[in-house]
Amino acid sequence: MIKSKQTKIILSLTILILLTFSIIILHFSPGNYTKYQREIKRADKLLENLQLEEAKIHYHNALNYLTDASHPQNQIHRIDSILLSRHLETLFNSELQTADSFFIAGAYEQARIHYTRAGEVAPHHSAPIVKLEEIEAIMNNQAEKQKRLEKPFHIVVGVFENAKNLEQTKKMVIQKGGQPLVIYRKKLNLQAITYNSYSTLQEAYNNLAQIKKLFTPDAWILYHSEKQ
Repeated sequence: MIKSKQTKIILSLTILILLTFSIIILHFSPGNYTKYQREIKRADKLLENLQLEEAKIHYHNALNYLTDASHPQNQIHRIDSILLSRHLETLFNSELQTADSFFIAGAYEQARIHYTRAGEVAPHHSAPIVKLEEIEAIMNNQAEKQKRLEKPFHIVVGVFENAKNLEQTKKMVIQKGGQPLVIYRKKLNLQAITYNSYSTLQEAYNNLAQIKKLFTPDAWILYHSEKQ
């Protein structure tokens, strides 16, 4: 009984070894290696001509003949990287062109959406960042103009020739809770900084005393509208 079991085990191991040996011989047969070299040659030539998808097919074919070969595996990874870069570049250019079209048309909200998408696709690219900053400045300017139309009575807390002094005062106004605007007085070549703006003269007068006490006793009321 023991001999019979040993015989069966030895027979099973012999069959397994023979099968493994047969697979190895088949895998590394001269015919397979010749086919592998042929596929590699085709793939390398296609890659050289930047025919990436076709090259990838032949590298995969080569792996059918030599599954552990590093060259086709490395080249497939390289092709995938190039294809991904091309896809991202195409997507970036598409988003950028769409954003530029909206920007030229003055549709700044839509332009901002597409510039943001372009920036997400290519974070290293400066063009979307520059345009987003430009849009921010334009929209802030538009908001200020609209505010001056709706609220033409302003409490002024400083008038400056020096831009640095103006910016310092603007920051102080914001820290105190004001909503400053910069009003350029072209005839005098001066810039006025406001603390807040109001729809009516009465509203401005109602707040003037408080702002004089809170910020500066030299605060005064200015009527200024974009219609002027």
